[in-house]
Amino acid sequence: MSLEEFLSYRPFSYKKILHEPSVDLEWNIVDAYDLIDYVLHILPIIEKNKRYSKLYDFVAKKETYLSLYKELDELYDKIITNPRFKGTNIYEEREGDQTIFYHNHLIHADFLVARDNAWRNILLYEEY
Repeated sequence: MSLEEFLSYRPFSYKKILHEPSVDLEWNIVDAYDLIDYVLHILPIIEKNKRYSKLYDFVAKKETYLSLYKELDELYDKIITNPRFKGTNIYEEREGDQTIFYHNHLIHADFLVARDNAWRNILLYEEY
């Protein structure tokens, strides 16, 4: 299944939603793009900090995430006509051990790579 088809998929439970499926696709592309963008920002933090050694396996997947990011970028340009705005950097390393916070995002990025709908369950901007 292509990435566009996967992101266009509307689970059966969403049948009663009033907006067009194209709106789902746009939201899904933005959410997926933001998730992978986030992951690509946290991988260097994980790579250089020994306290995140439990997460080093995800650093080996960097090329996979980069490839998906490029695919998402093409979909973004193709489907979403609004310009992207880069705001403040929400990816700065936080105080304390953020292993669980980072791990959750990395797991959901893996779900997206595997075309598993569980990727949608992550809340990117939730405060911990």
